[in-house]
Amino acid sequence: LLRYKLLLDPFFPKATSPLATRPAIPRPSLLALAATLLPGLLLTALYALWPGQIVALVFGPAYADPGRLLALVGLATTLYAAVNIWLNYALSLEQRAYVVVLAAIVIAQVTAMLLFHQRLESIAWAMLAAAVAANVAGALLLLMRASRGAIKA
Repeated sequence: LLRYKLLLDPFFPKATSPLATRPAIPRPSLLALAATLLPGLLLTALYALWPGQIVALVFGPAYADPGRLLALVGLATTLYAAVNIWLNYALSLEQRAYVVVLAAIVIAQVTAMLLFHQRLESIAWAMLAAAVAANVAGALLLLMRASRGAIKA
């Protein structure tokens, strides 16, 4: 689009001006992150406050109180949903560095789960650590690229 803007700008300045003022990160990507994270974080807060009651409501008396496990896994899965948005955004930009970093994070997560699988809470912490690392990597790699103005229009 940038090439077309350079060619068309002299002839159609009003039509091409939105290309110049386009935000670094497309608004739909930010809205998708917000729409993914806000409900998930709200549910995670509910999981943290009332884990036993939620499990009893959904499954009945068949399961014991999950304690902190429900909130940890809820937060991890919410953050995994945000990772999916970062991944799609990186792929749309042909930003392979994020894909490579994400692959390394997945390998680290699987390794942590294999090494520390004795307790379910340890597995939940490995999931959460990987989800946080993948989101931080997405924000750093993709937002830094956007701030440098290197995003392909």
